[in-house]
Amino acid sequence: MAGTGYFTFNILYRGIFNLLSMPANKKHLTKSPLHRLLKITAGFAGGYVITELFFMILIKSIDEPAAIISLQFAGFILWACLMILAFIPKSGLKSLGIYLLSSILLLVIFILIP
Repeated sequence: MAGTGYFTFNILYRGIFNLLSMPANKKHLTKSPLHRLLKITAGFAGGYVITELFFMILIKSIDEPAAIISLQFAGFILWACLMILAFIPKSGLKSLGIYLLSSILLLVIFILIP
């Protein structure tokens, strides 16, 4: 029985170490630092702008204070998801363009809502 704990620890340690030390496949990584910077910018700034515009539209159309308070927490989740989604396209320009067009569309909707 004394050896079982050591054996379990050793298996878990080796499994976690091999998982963390496994190199990424080079064909899936972005090679250009410009595209990487554009993806990070689109994810951070573009995701924030889209999140704020989306919730400004919701706040303009919903008048309940309880719903507005709960929207703050949903905003963080949406922003985190948009930051991750910015890395899906292969090109940083495509990612930035999608986020710019989405923010312009949401801005037009926000302006048109009375």
